Amino acid sequence: MTTKVRLLFIAIACLISFRLCGQNEVSTQERLDKPLLCSIKYNLTDLVVGRYSTSFEKFLGSNFSFGSEVDFIHKDVFLESLHPWYSSQNAIKIGIIFEPFIRYYLSNHSGLYISINGFFGYATYKLSQPDLLNKPEWTASGGTFQLGILKSILEPFVIDCYLGATYANDDYSLLYNESTALFPAPDGLRLCGGLRVGVLLKKNDNKSY
Repeated sequence: MTTKVRLLFIAIACLISFRLCGQNEVSTQERLDKPLLCSIKYNLTDLVVGRYSTSFEKFLGSNFSFGSEVDFIHKDVFLESLHPWYSSQNAIKIGIIFEPFIRYYLSNHSGLYISINGFFGYATYKLSQPDLLNKPEWTASGGTFQLGILKSILEPFVIDCYLGATYANDDYSLLYNESTALFPAPDGLRLCGGLRVGVLLKKNDNKSY
């Protein structure tokens, strides 16, 4: 995916968020007095590794929230052949990862939080030199434990920094394995971390949710 397409994706995502906020636009002081409904955030860290991630978080009570992050994958990878008759080659990995989560905030949906995530991924590979086999596939599942900090930078915008550990199980079909760097490991326990930016949506007057 070209740089222009990536920038267009980010611009469209930001425009959608601004539009959603604009529908409930009130003064800054009024917004501070209204209870939080939800947040929409974009993962800037994932852009580095060819993933385009948007998360939706719904707040419950004063400390808990739940939601999910959806990651779209589109990146160049190298597939290692597991059979001498088939050559290793470059490919484009295209897929999606679904990451449901539940969080507990030590304060009123701000500051330090603890998050427990699951994830389920699926992708196919577009080979640079197609063979007679069906398209190779990738599936993954696992869980993540994260510690993070959610901070408002300019109402209603927020930043969300997190660090944690992930346990993953990757599965490759057919005769190829994706070549990965030593860190993070494709399977087992590994570190995770990143930075999200987004907006908080608050309850409007005379409406029930």
